[in-house]
Amino acid sequence: MSSRPSLHAAALVAASLLTACGEPAPPPAPAEIVGGTEPDEQPEPTQAPVQADSPWSGELMSKAPRDLVATGRPAPETVADRSAPDVVLITIDTWRADRLGVHGSPRAATSKTLAEWAAGGVLFDSAWAPASWTWPTMSSLVTGLYPSAHGAVGPSSGLCDAPATLAEVFHQSGRRTGFAGSNAYFEPPGPAPVDSGFGQGFEFYWARGLEAGPRVIEFASWFLEGIAEDPSFLHLHLFDPHCPYDAPADVIASVAKPRFGHTGGHERVSAAFPAAVRATGACHFLPVVELGLPDREIAEMNPDTDLQAYLDAYDAGLVVTDDLLADIQALLMKHGRWENSWIVVTGDHGEEFGDHGRLGHGKSVYAETSRVPLLIRPPLGADGWARGARVATPVSLVDLAPTLATVTGLPAPTVWQGRDLAPALRGEAIEAAPVLSETDYETTARLIVADGLALHRDLTDGRRLYDLAQDPFMSAPLASESEDTKRLIAPLEARLGDEERRIAKGRMCQGEGRAMTPQQLENLRALGYLGDADPTPTGAP
Repeated sequence: MSSRPSLHAAALVAASLLTACGEPAPPPAPAEIVGGTEPDEQPEPTQAPVQADSPWSGELMSKAPRDLVATGRPAPETVADRSAPDVVLITIDTWRADRLGVHGSPRAATSKTLAEWAAGGVLFDSAWAPASWTWPTMSSLVTGLYPSAHGAVGPSSGLCDAPATLAEVFHQSGRRTGFAGSNAYFEPPGPAPVDSGFGQGFEFYWARGLEAGPRVIEFASWFLEGIAEDPSFLHLHLFDPHCPYDAPADVIASVAKPRFGHTGGHERVSAAFPAAVRATGACHFLPVVELGLPDREIAEMNPDTDLQAYLDAYDAGLVVTDDLLADIQALLMKHGRWENSWIVVTGDHGEEFGDHGRLGHGKSVYAETSRVPLLIRPPLGADGWARGARVATPVSLVDLAPTLATVTGLPAPTVWQGRDLAPALRGEAIEAAPVLSETDYETTARLIVADGLALHRDLTDGRRLYDLAQDPFMSAPLASESEDTKRLIAPLEARLGDEERRIAKGRMCQGEGRAMTPQQLENLRALGYLGDADPTPTGAP
């Protein structure tokens, strides 16, 4: 089993690099946040307030994660029947599909556990995130709405309380609800996670940026102990594959063979690689670039060696993450929750390694950042569900919320924009439907996947069309001046417009500003999410 140090160490390295580059270092970490205090108080990081008759008391609360947030949401008035299946949703930050063994990588250790789980469920080979960075994708995943509809499209955009979230639906069904995740976007700046909006529907909520997976699993262990035999919805978000790609050196060495280079070859990468490195935030420098590296040395970087170092370090993070999945399985088995659970594993976005002249994510919606793994495993004792199946039809993570509602026998809110994938989980063919991805982060970019084609449109590259049957990861666009290409682009442009208008009709929020602490802003900047300018929030959602 691989071990990994806390990512707080990575934050310190990132801070030193920011200082070297003329940026101020982040201030000291803030006091731990516990529910029921004012934001400017210094709370005791020991216990969160609970109801007097709650099982979350006494010895159990003394074992609580020290920065737990109690949301104030009570347990369901009527707890679901104990025979009801649990739902365990595992989202993985920066999880690029084509770097996993189950999606073609020769490095099987990157998804050994995932492959074992897939034998009992359905693996979607063409799953697409609705955005190419964390906050809008995760908000879409829990609301069943595209980013343009839920409004959480910028670093300071909060998720409003208008959409019904997946956690709220499960809580209303009588399930106990808990969230644990590592990413600065989930951190509440005040005493309640509704400051970001992501905590809606959860009884307990733990969120810290720059933390390794074992801390997330620590919360899961505590939560499962507390709910005894009550059915639950548990959402865990693992951050470990994210830059700065700091897997242990022995794991990096072990994954380096067999060599697995860039999926699309290095021809397109070579010329753009030095410029991409120079333009990328500090976070992405760490594996191969020393502090204060002169421009001359950056210009001399060789994608055949230096880019390979990035890929090896990233893939090692995938191995670490796959080991964490095994740890989660062991925990669920310990608590008797493995067999009678819906297990869902997916990524919030992928990662670019010079594929289209960029590093990181959020800068485009090409396949390397928007195509993600998706596995749905039904309860092992349940009949009527497919096992070991693969689905080639493109699907969106927006489809996940209505699907989970359906398979657990709950009505999906009519405002959700995704479609029900339950037929695919029963082994039935599903009709193809357009899939969209969008970003308004560092540029404005849109992607539509339909009829075996992918049309990418942004302000930098213009319109590019790809044949996904021949080029599933969008490495070589069809000739833009070809009459055949032009004939194919026109109807896709029309469908993209139709879909955008459909999504806009379902808009429920306008991207309300969220309050963010200086520490959170610095954490996001250290991870490459922010430029020199701070977000300008307009108030808490």
